[in-house]
Amino acid sequence: MDWTQVTWRPGVGDPTLAGWVVTVSLGLAALMSLAAIFKAYPNRRVAAFWIVGTLMLTILAVNKQLDFHVFLIQVGRAMSRVQGWYSLRRQAQLALVIVLGLALLTLIVFGLLPLRRWWRYIAWAAGGLICTLVVTLYRAICLCHGLPMLNPQVFAVFELIGPFWVMAGTLRFLLSDPIHRHF
Repeated sequence: MDWTQVTWRPGVGDPTLAGWVVTVSLGLAALMSLAAIFKAYPNRRVAAFWIVGTLMLTILAVNKQLDFHVFLIQVGRAMSRVQGWYSLRRQAQLALVIVLGLALLTLIVFGLLPLRRWWRYIAWAAGGLICTLVVTLYRAICLCHGLPMLNPQVFAVFELIGPFWVMAGTLRFLLSDPIHRHF
């Protein structure tokens, strides 16, 4: 593979005020979710929900500024040239987005079903995580297919809905006593 085609370098990818606000909100939601892991610990299923949420939010916060997705796109483009399927890269990108979307749907359905007993305690946070993933999937579709995105400030508002919803749900969870009532 020709690594000269990969021009990504570590650095701040979105230095705007809106970019930093989104990054900080994702990080704060991740920290709050981390606190929820310790509260949920007696219940492994609920703790697993918070672990997955914490990891997802942390990865998205780091990616918001370092743009690892750009690196992956550039590596994929270089690989497609070397392997001779560059002309089919749009179809490959579409397939990847469809697979990611189906994986997201599967994760939501099968990941949340075992938690239905605790749904009233985690529903807000789950809704925020789903919203965050949908916005991320929308951004992936736009990036992969060169589609126009919303105005950056308007898009930042949509990016903030999920983390704030997670924070509200996490605060609700932390202030309640759900785990001990179900044993």
